Amino acid sequence: MMTLNCYESRDMTRKLIVTAFSAILFAGLAGCALPLDVPSQPGPAEPSTPPESTLPSDFTDKLIGVYMTTEPLALGPDERMYATETPGTGYASGVPQYMFTTLDGFYMFEVHLENPSTDSIKYEGSILDPAQEDTTSTDASTGIATTTRAVTGTIQVASSDDGSIYTLFGNPIYQTVDDKVYLIKGTADQTLAFLRDTQQVSQAPDTTLTLSQTTTLTTNGQTTIYDSTVAFTVRLIKAPAKIVVLDMGANNRPLSRTAYAPGTLPSSLTPHAGTAYIILETTSVDSSVDRRILSPDDTVFVTYAARSDGICIGYPTHLNWP
Repeated sequence: MMTLNCYESRDMTRKLIVTAFSAILFAGLAGCALPLDVPSQPGPAEPSTPPESTLPSDFTDKLIGVYMTTEPLALGPDERMYATETPGTGYASGVPQYMFTTLDGFYMFEVHLENPSTDSIKYEGSILDPAQEDTTSTDASTGIATTTRAVTGTIQVASSDDGSIYTLFGNPIYQTVDDKVYLIKGTADQTLAFLRDTQQVSQAPDTTLTLSQTTTLTTNGQTTIYDSTVAFTVRLIKAPAKIVVLDMGANNRPLSRTAYAPGTLPSSLTPHAGTAYIILETTSVDSSVDRRILSPDDTVFVTYAARSDGICIGYPTHLNWP
C-alpha cells in the first residue's frame, strides 16, 4: 500500500513525485544467499550509468529514479519497460499516476510535469526521503541554465549471523520529453549486494547504489542542463524484539509503561495526563536496548518490525499530547 502526503508550493511548475513500497517479494529468498559472485565485504557502489548503447549522443530522456528488483529483469540491452499511466484520484485528481505493475521489489522515482497554469504538487511515499528542492542556476555569459535534481531513499534490513547475502538489482527509470516513464535493465555494476552480518550494523550499516546522469535539452532556444542523481540505500539494523513506551512526569518518574510486540503499536497514542516526555525503548533480538526521548514537539515516531525475509517495515505512530 502506498501512503501519499500532499504539499503545495507557489512555483509555477507541476511536479509529481511518485514512490511506492512493494510488499511482495519472492518467498524463497528468505534468509538465503543468491548465486552471485560478490566480494566478502562489499562496499558502497560507485556512481554508474546505463549501458552505452542506451545513451546515444542525442539522448534527451531524464534519469528520474530506480527500481530495485529481487531478480534480474528479462530485458535486452536496448529494451524498455513502460510504466502504466492511470488517472490520479483524491489529492492527485487530474495528475497521471505511473506504476510498474508486473515487478517485485522497491522503487522510487520523481515525475516532473511542466504546466505553467498550476502550482506545484508533491507526493511522497514510504521509501522516498523528504523531497529535496531542485536548484537552478543560469550562466550569465551563455544563458544556459543548469537544474540539479536528487532522488534518495532508504530501506532497512535486519542483520543475521547465518552468512546470507542480500541482493537487489538496480534498473534505472527515465522520463521522456512527452512524459512517458520507462525503465531499462541495469548493468552488473548496478547490482547491490551485501552481507547481513550483525557486526556490519556498527561498522558499516549502509550500502548505497548511486546513479547519475547529465542531460541537455533545448526548447524555444533556451538550453537547460539537467544533472540528476539517484541514491538508493539499504541500511542494516538489529531486528526489534520488543518496544516499550514510558510516559515520564516532570519529576522524571514513570507515569505509565506499555510494552508492544514489533508491528503492533497503534497508529496514534495519547500520553498519560501530566506526561512531560516519553522514553521509547527498543529491545533487539540480541537483547541490546536503544532509547529515544520524545518531547511534546515530537508528534509522530516510527518503529520497525522485521518480515521473514529480513525487510523491516516502518510503522508510524502519531502522538496526541494532552
